[in-house]
Amino acid sequence: MDNIKVVIVDDETRIRQGIERIVSSCGEEWEVVETYNNGKNFLEYYQAAPFYFDLLITDVKMPLMDGLTLIKELKKSTNFEAIVISGFDDFTFLQTAIREGASDYLLKPIDRDEFMEQLDKVKRKIIEGKQQNIAYEGLKQNSEQKSYAQQVELFSQFIWQTPINIPKEKWTNIGFNDASYMLIHAKVNNFSSDGTMDEAEEICERFLAEKAHTEQLNYWKCKGGDHSFWILLGEKKRSIESILETTSVSLLHTMKLELSRRTNQTIFILISEAVGLSLLEKMKEKISAYLSIRLLYSGDHILSTMQIEQMNKNQKEFKATNEINSIIKQIALALERIEKQKVNELLQDYFYVLKKSASIEELEQNVQNLCIQVIYSTIQGTSIQMNIPFIQEGLTFTKTSESLEKLQLMIGSWINRVIEQLEIIFQEQQGDPVVRGKKWINDHLHENIKIEKIAKEVYLNPTYFCEIFKSQTGETVLDYITRKRLQKAKQLLIATNLKVYEIAEKVGYSDTKYFSKLFKKHYSYLPSKFKEKNRIEEKNI
Repeated sequence: MDNIKVVIVDDETRIRQGIERIVSSCGEEWEVVETYNNGKNFLEYYQAAPFYFDLLITDVKMPLMDGLTLIKELKKSTNFEAIVISGFDDFTFLQTAIREGASDYLLKPIDRDEFMEQLDKVKRKIIEGKQQNIAYEGLKQNSEQKSYAQQVELFSQFIWQTPINIPKEKWTNIGFNDASYMLIHAKVNNFSSDGTMDEAEEICERFLAEKAHTEQLNYWKCKGGDHSFWILLGEKKRSIESILETTSVSLLHTMKLELSRRTNQTIFILISEAVGLSLLEKMKEKISAYLSIRLLYSGDHILSTMQIEQMNKNQKEFKATNEINSIIKQIALALERIEKQKVNELLQDYFYVLKKSASIEELEQNVQNLCIQVIYSTIQGTSIQMNIPFIQEGLTFTKTSESLEKLQLMIGSWINRVIEQLEIIFQEQQGDPVVRGKKWINDHLHENIKIEKIAKEVYLNPTYFCEIFKSQTGETVLDYITRKRLQKAKQLLIATNLKVYEIAEKVGYSDTKYFSKLFKKHYSYLPSKFKEKNRIEEKNI
């Protein structure tokens, strides 16, 4: 238990000093903290610099301000016990002293033993009061802690569950008042696995606690995904929103500077405008939609949703540049030919141009164009989409990257995985793809053959397959298909009694007239004439 702190006020120096000696002789738990010669001086001193005390011992009759008036004035701002001393045995004085809150009433001259006995009684009363206060404050603190824990739990639910619509009543039922709030998303960059994220959060937590207390703000915090956390700042009482915004920006700038100084990390912060509880969901959606704007900035930055909206208004309508589109097409072509070095060289050019993006919308559009073109160029005609979920991964890069440098690494790694997957597919297929393509064609001459079907069977991009086929054979894929069909038709005309339309169907032609015209172009005879001519020649042999 803390010492019992005593203040003595008496206009007679000898009596004041005597009281101080008696109090000090009662034990180490007693401590005289102040002595004054009149009530007015002590009251003015206390009002200028308030301090805690347990017991006031004061004379009733003093110049400038008597003891009973002093007790009455002090009771307006603090609680304490009081012993009144007087040279008059007057029942009226006694009644007034008790009414004003005095614990006891002593007459001069003071009897030492009686005074010490009264001090002992007051001590027990003070100790009991302190114990009751401790118990009450403990219950109050437990209740407040429970309520705060519920608030943090609801705030975490609000952040992590999407979509979520928490009615205003659910917030107010656990202690959120109807005031203004600001939602903040903080993303720590340059994260490493050595535990510095925890230190970064601790720094922010400490500054928030100090500033929130100083500026009369409530705050709640919960972790987000990908080395980030969310903060909710709120007024303890309804006030002007601009005060909250100014305080918040000042608070966050302090956090940012301290974080950089202590951890060599940077922090990117997005702040919503000040709104009521019913609009918090809208502010969360806004911040989530604007997260990728950090790709346009490096180092420490703090932006508000209002600033971003103003920047968007000032941006011209986005039009993809011919320069970056040309690079994307070249990357796609190099991928078709599995030219890994060429792809990586083109990616350097691509990101050089990408960094010139004037807005986040332009940057996102260019990244999506690249990813879509890569997907289209590599999976058409192959089964690569069954191995890696390229589409979903590629289209989320701008949302998950914290900087352009990280974005470049992610896309480069992603495209290299595409190339590796293509290389694995080719290694799994034995033999020359042109030879395999020819075999498939010969086995399916009766079907409706499309180049995409052949390319898929040999695990090549259609364009690239046509190129290497022409390079190796000297003829196009379509010319080869036509030649092999007509050769087979010729064999069937010689070796079977099938009618012309039946032979046409067996070599993949549903239009007999077209088949006949094509056959004559290659062999100088219509199929029927060729069949008749062949029979005559057989008879003459």
